[in-house]
Amino acid sequence: MMQLNYDEIRLLRELKNSDRRISGNRLDVGLERLVKEGYATTFHPNVSETLYSIKTKGWAALHEAEGND
Repeated sequence: MMQLNYDEIRLLRELKNSDRRISGNRLDVGLERLVKEGYATTFHPNVSETLYSIKTKGWAALHEAEGND
């Protein structure tokens, strides 16, 4: 497992509460890194939106981080 920074843990916590919808061609570098490393996934409900969701690996990372808080 890669070492997640504070912002990445914060993003996972946000995804835990609800999926994140990004409109247009904006790129969220933090979310894209989480997707690349397998902590989150993307879904494209239409051509102008990207929906980010937490994956099992992301849940495990959150569980570990919250145990260390």
